[in-house]
Amino acid sequence: MKILGSNEVLSKLNKQELEAGYLFGSNDVLTGSSQEKKLYLHISNSLWSKFTGTLREYLLPWRWQSVYLDHSHETMDTRFSAGAQFERVLVNMPAKRNIYFQNLEDLAGKSLFITHLINENGYSEVACREQIHTVIPNNAKIPGAQEVRTIQWKKIPNRPLPQDRTTQHMYRIRGLYSFCMYHLKKHFSSSWNEVKVEAGGMTETVLVAKRTIISKFQDTNSDYITVTYFLQN
Repeated sequence: MKILGSNEVLSKLNKQELEAGYLFGSNDVLTGSSQEKKLYLHISNSLWSKFTGTLREYLLPWRWQSVYLDHSHETMDTRFSAGAQFERVLVNMPAKRNIYFQNLEDLAGKSLFITHLINENGYSEVACREQIHTVIPNNAKIPGAQEVRTIQWKKIPNRPLPQDRTTQHMYRIRGLYSFCMYHLKKHFSSSWNEVKVEAGGMTETVLVAKRTIISKFQDTNSDYITVTYFLQN
């Protein structure tokens, strides 16, 4: 069991346990083998737990946010929904932000579709603007692309060379305002294309910007990786 979309650090928290409460009852805890780090979960498996979970999610949104547990390779806990591969639960967000839980902040509050995209390294959000990433073959020629910048990244030990990829801004319907903006962009702007995006067996129709950023990675046999950015309109 682990949080869907978790990176190599957060995925170490893969054991669900019960911890005695301060006064009565017990708390669901997601921990690892070292038990140095742990996350408190809220599992809605009864009418009362659904009620208290709703209160926590809407009255304390900075403390309790939703994530999805992936227990497809584990024995199903009887308290989870029967046959559910991915279960929506609430996680108590750590009060102190640190690198260890940075990935958790990226996953918290996201829909299952976006969580699948993050799990496939196909999504990011910068300054409240969503971006979708697509892996392309290494050394692939991109017609009409112009080189705009070259930088160097410090190598991370034991981490493979990133794959070349494209990055495009993405726009989705998430409420009344975004519904109106979606159709304005779709029908009156020539800068967007409507496409179907698939992730984790789910499909969603979104708008993607025609302007594309291509990132190409090259190992220079040194302590750095050369990253070249191209722009395609």
